[in-house]
Amino acid sequence: MTDRGPVGGFEFESGGQYGRPQIVQAQAIDGTTVRVQFDQKMKHTNPADGDDVLNPSNYAFVVTGGVPVAASSVALHQSIPTFVDITLNNEMTSGSSIQLTVSNVISALGQIIDPSYDTYTFTGFGYKPQVQDATAIDGVIIEMTFNEAMSTTGLTTPSNYTILTGVNPPLTVISVDIISSTVVRVWIDTPMVVGGNYTIVVANVTDLSDNPIDDPPNDRDDFVGVDVQTKLDSAEPVSDTKIRLNFSKPMLNNAELRDISNYILTPVDPETAPLYFSQILIPGDTYPEYVEIPCSEMTNGKTYNCEVSITLEDRWGNHISPSFNDDDFTGQGTPPVISRVVSTGENRAVVYFNEDMRDNADIRNPANYAFDQGLAVLSVLDVSGERVELVTSDQTPGVMYTLQVTP
Repeated sequence: MTDRGPVGGFEFESGGQYGRPQIVQAQAIDGTTVRVQFDQKMKHTNPADGDDVLNPSNYAFVVTGGVPVAASSVALHQSIPTFVDITLNNEMTSGSSIQLTVSNVISALGQIIDPSYDTYTFTGFGYKPQVQDATAIDGVIIEMTFNEAMSTTGLTTPSNYTILTGVNPPLTVISVDIISSTVVRVWIDTPMVVGGNYTIVVANVTDLSDNPIDDPPNDRDDFVGVDVQTKLDSAEPVSDTKIRLNFSKPMLNNAELRDISNYILTPVDPETAPLYFSQILIPGDTYPEYVEIPCSEMTNGKTYNCEVSITLEDRWGNHISPSFNDDDFTGQGTPPVISRVVSTGENRAVVYFNEDMRDNADIRNPANYAFDQGLAVLSVLDVSGERVELVTSDQTPGVMYTLQVTP
């Protein structure tokens, strides 16, 4: 990895001590620090004061050809007290043009900054991101780690990744998954040679400040080929009350595979119904490649996670890899429908649904119920099972009302 030293510095102290203060120079000294030189000492007693040189709000940046930046904090450069160091809210884009304007600040003698010399334009500096590590975590998956957070632009484009195989058969990247801001998993078309030596190279990607990937050798890393792991390939609903789990290899049809305690279904999104199940359905194959879980109804469109125990074995006795024993899936639910609406009094109406309803803020919100004919819903009196009781304005005997319920 390359060292990240300062970009530049200032080597002199200004002699100007009279008149209105002026900016002499501004320069990026690292990716997130700008050093500003004034021609005289400035007031630096309290960052909360509107006229203090340490107040971040007195610094405005206009960036051309890069990401926006703003001042987070300001510190006096003590060895040369006419200098301040501005810490930015994020890294600059290398090569961008940045115009700094300083307002409101006064000198130690009480003079406000000269409006003819309160602006300075300098070139932004940013560090190029680097590949920190590449490791084969499966025979068809390489996990890559970058040394800083990356932009998603181009990060999942397979053609931006090249695998140098040496004497081994060629490999082609077919997909890339983002695991975190610094980690991706690269999927290849065929299994790698176990113990084979490879190099993965990435191009056309940038960090969050649009700084491009570093030059060789920091755009690549070596890794050693490993065997294809046994893993939970995917979890997917096949109906609103059944989930299918697909494995990467034929599994051993034994007590472990049938044990419900080896499976966990967890809601990920808020306001998501928990899933209950009491059996695992296994095809009649000696070595099945999937199992199914009958469960309670899912919440439509909400995210769930399925995790399986690493005690499950494939037909050759290999256990599920702990790196690949869970998967997220989107719930498939059937929306409830209104069975009937019954008037039970001049100011009462009961709505019956075709299934039990969850008692929550939405179902108790009278704004979610609308009758025609000018009949208003004033409140929700009770929710019990499939039954919801409404309080209405005065109903007119013999008038037919139609209810609309907002999902």
